[in-house]
Amino acid sequence: MLVLGRKQNESITIGDDIRILVVDIQKNKVRLGIEAPVDLAVHRPDTVDKKPGQSRVTLLQYVADLRRRFVAVQSCLDAFDAGTPADEVLAGIREVTYAASH
Repeated sequence: MLVLGRKQNESITIGDDIRILVVDIQKNKVRLGIEAPVDLAVHRPDTVDKKPGQSRVTLLQYVADLRRRFVAVQSCLDAFDAGTPADEVLAGIREVTYAASH
């Protein structure tokens, strides 16, 4: 494990696209800001493990569902690129996003 010391408003980078900034330091609490690609999940393990009924299997199923919906939206956008009218493409995207929220 690499251990680094940082002061407030100082940051570290991981690879080319992940930046961790020390936003605030108060007594025994450090607030971090994390800039990462949208496809990279950033979690606090202490909160994920404490959610009732939430297990690794549940999380993996959730991620698989998100990926499936992303592919569905991407296929709608591909249809638009292929000449499908915008209103039909938007209707398809609404179906996918509505199903995701219910």
